[in-house]
Amino acid sequence: MGTRPPTLEQWRALYDAAVAFASMKPWDYINDESIIGVKDPVTGTVAYSSVMGGLGELMGLATYLGAEGLQHLHSAHADETDYDDIELGTNLRALMTTFESRRDLTKRDLDVIKKLGLTFKGPHDWPLFRSWEAGYAPWYLSQSEAVFLTHVLQQVTDVYLRARDNPSVLSLFGDDHYLIRVLSSGPDGPVWEDRLMRPEPPPQPAPATPVIVDELRLARLANTATRSDTVWEVDMFRSPTPIQEGRDERPYLPYMQVMVDSGSFTVLATECTSAGHHRQAFVDGLIKTMDRTKAIPGEIQVMRDSVLELCKPVASRLNVPVRRNARLPVLEVFVTSVMQRLGVK
Repeated sequence: MGTRPPTLEQWRALYDAAVAFASMKPWDYINDESIIGVKDPVTGTVAYSSVMGGLGELMGLATYLGAEGLQHLHSAHADETDYDDIELGTNLRALMTTFESRRDLTKRDLDVIKKLGLTFKGPHDWPLFRSWEAGYAPWYLSQSEAVFLTHVLQQVTDVYLRARDNPSVLSLFGDDHYLIRVLSSGPDGPVWEDRLMRPEPPPQPAPATPVIVDELRLARLANTATRSDTVWEVDMFRSPTPIQEGRDERPYLPYMQVMVDSGSFTVLATECTSAGHHRQAFVDGLIKTMDRTKAIPGEIQVMRDSVLELCKPVASRLNVPVRRNARLPVLEVFVTSVMQRLGVK
């Protein structure tokens, strides 16, 4: 989607749609597993929306785009999401509408509300809109996102209003078909209507880019580095602290690589890298750390299958066993201290 910001008129339409949605208090009578689809009249992408707020905490509407978004919703509802997978949701995109306290909004949000002449008072009355994209921090809506989210809120509101009087409306969905709102041509012009549609097939995971192992460097390591019985704890994960390279650029969430010697409590390496070449950077970093320390560990321990697979090409050539553990206690202490210094709870 483009990056051009919404016009004031587009913002007004979006806020009006959000206020109308919130006025129904759908979280009081709609189950979060009742998924409604809305087809984008411009791109043809179907967005799948689920109400939030049944537990009385975060209230709003989560809107996930495309077949991968629907797959994510199903996994979340079934509690099957593997949060240890560093490649989780690589292509996931979502548009979030939540109702917050004033203190949760930024100056940029409040400036738009002020220009529109709107006022909100309650602790869950202030609309907040954010674009979510894998690998990036939540960000402000683009013009096209704002226009589509307006359609979504309006059409979901239409369905929920009908469901309030006739709950059977929400029974028209399942694993093989969903209630999708589609803009069609009518005798008096375009009109939104209900369609029962099958979703697109779940996306096939893109094949991982092969990593290249520096065979010459490994051969030199095997002949010159000292072998020991030390255990290295190794991990790679998405950092919760975003990096913003330009004031108006969307902040991204880098991958953080950490390697520690569990016996001596020594931090061997920490490095951040952007998505796309993080797998290669990890393998290169593992070899570089062995080269710099002139040491080959007796064992490498990891706690994610995805990291274990990245270690294998190097470890197998050096005859170093790699073991998966549920916890990496020394590494976790270090990461926790770093996050605390960064103000991350």
